[in-house]
Amino acid sequence: MILGVERSCVSLCREDANMSLDKLHGVAENNLKDGLKSLGFDMSKHVSLAMYTPCVMLTFSEGLEALFPHHLGHYIGLAVHDAPGYSRTGKLKKGQCITIEP
Repeated sequence: MILGVERSCVSLCREDANMSLDKLHGVAENNLKDGLKSLGFDMSKHVSLAMYTPCVMLTFSEGLEALFPHHLGHYIGLAVHDAPGYSRTGKLKKGQCITIEP
């Protein structure tokens, strides 16, 4: 499932797809939710994580944030994180380098 999400996002990493890192992140979240549904998870209810953390109730979207707490990716410069000036809302352009980390 996760490999499928990664492949889906990578296929959208082109200028003509009119995507930003934030839009790609949304695609990844939706695909992960769909994948969990296909595995039998009821995404409309609350889930208790009491076996991991006492007295914690989360909706599945909040639970997804617990499983996927980071952003999908980031820009890469000469070093891994040296392109902080680029906005995640800007459209991807040819020649830019980003990571995809679902």
